[in-house]
Amino acid sequence: MPDKTVREIVTEGKTVPEYLEANGYDGLWDGDECGCFIRDLFPCDTRECLDCIPGHAITLPDGTRGIGKKPEDEHAPREG
Repeated sequence: MPDKTVREIVTEGKTVPEYLEANGYDGLWDGDECGCFIRDLFPCDTRECLDCIPGHAITLPDGTRGIGKKPEDEHAPREG
């Protein structure tokens, strides 16, 4: 099941930080390059934020921290 967008979260009457914290997320991202941590939500201040989805803290290719899809647990059993 895909993550809910900000639009869906607020339509349900929840605040975004409340939803993120209750569901173990670290922030929001657009599914591509843009992301923000829970402590600094919506720095871009655009309408596109309504389409952002919850994400997890990750290490980006340049070594900095960002928000994105939860990385696979390298210790989890793999199928196959």
